[in-house]
Amino acid sequence: SASQGDGFGYDILSLDDFGKTIFIEVKTTTREADTPFYMSENERSFFKDHRKENDAFIYRVYNFNIDDRHGRIKKISAQELFNDYTFDPVSFIVRKK
Repeated sequence: SASQGDGFGYDILSLDDFGKTIFIEVKTTTREADTPFYMSENERSFFKDHRKENDAFIYRVYNFNIDDRHGRIKKISAQELFNDYTFDPVSFIVRKK
């Protein structure tokens, strides 16, 4: 995402331990793991499309300490994301008619 931007719906293209392609979106907070976080519609749509593939994951970095740049990680699969979390729309784009 650093070189290509945030348009793909994930931050990192990687490989799992078996060489299978996986997609990782990183969401960081200085608070607890269950602190609400924001996802773009593009990210939500990407994860929705990949929930049955078991190849897309949120890496929820929590209890992040800004000074020593350390935190804990909770891995959330796309399927878990849609089974265990709710999505509340919180913003709109407004255009002149």
